[in-house]
Amino acid sequence: MRKCAPQAVAGLGPRPLWRAHTARRVARPTITIQWYAGRTDQQKREITAAITEAMVKIGKTTADQVQIVFQDVERSNWGVNGKLASDSK
Repeated sequence: MRKCAPQAVAGLGPRPLWRAHTARRVARPTITIQWYAGRTDQQKREITAAITEAMVKIGKTTADQVQIVFQDVERSNWGVNGKLASDSK
């Protein structure tokens, strides 16, 4: 076991640095999807399942670690090519 200089932790006093590095953190992939509002809950379910499956297979994580956030944005709140998306109809 290596010895390191003590590290102060708020309210706990000094502790060896090696202890701070022994705790393993699990990175939870969080995927944010911003798109025009109007998709159904069923479409979101299917996309959630497909993205989770891809993250498990390709990203080498577990399904319970994958988080997906949908941000439904009205076209009047989205700018594209110098104008509002709602003006492009």
